[in-house]
Amino acid sequence: MGETDFYVSMSISEVVAKIKGQLEESLTMELISEYQRTTPQGNTLCVLVLEKHYFRVGNRLTLTVVMDDWEKRTHIHAVSGGGSESFFTRNDWGAGEDFLKQIEKMIAKEE
Repeated sequence: MGETDFYVSMSISEVVAKIKGQLEESLTMELISEYQRTTPQGNTLCVLVLEKHYFRVGNRLTLTVVMDDWEKRTHIHAVSGGGSESFFTRNDWGAGEDFLKQIEKMIAKEE
């Protein structure tokens, strides 16, 4: 499990297109939900929920990606979860962090 925040200079629609393009190439990852709202001022908020099977944890993880263009760049907040099989602990053997890194690579994270 983990989370990350970063900015990109692409529009939200470009980010979504990049993610969807990568999903077409993946056997174990899929888009479960996509939600988008636009304000009367023209700003957009988009939420994607992705799911991927990780063999190392024998489970499916989710990745929630929240994007907004309320500033001059697109802000991305991503949170992974659901990888632990245990009721008492949340150890996912690093799969959640890997899922976060994968999304950062998909969208070419800016420093």
